[in-house]
Amino acid sequence: MPKHLKKTLVNLPEWFVLSDTRLLKELKQKYPVQWAEIDKHVTHGWSQVQELVEQGVREGTIRPFNLDLFIQMYIGCLYQLMEERRDRRAGQMPLEQVLDQMAELLLHGIVQKV
Repeated sequence: MPKHLKKTLVNLPEWFVLSDTRLLKELKQKYPVQWAEIDKHVTHGWSQVQELVEQGVREGTIRPFNLDLFIQMYIGCLYQLMEERRDRRAGQMPLEQVLDQMAELLLHGIVQKV
């Protein structure tokens, strides 16, 4: 797999990684126009990931897959983690560590290699 793919998936802009995730929920509820702008950046800024995936497929390190579905899953997971953080174990981890584990699961799944 291209070594930069996971780093790219885990790397969020500093303005998006807030220590108090309740602020994002408040932003979404009280400032929908500003939230729409943030959402636009999150949902449309995928060209670098697409290039890395295409490179990995060409090199044979990544199998072909539905990238649009992958992106939707990633964004859904990201928003769920940012909004809910109810699981005490996940809530106690820094967001960067949670994102790293999320990317690991999305990229490698849960099945042992044989």
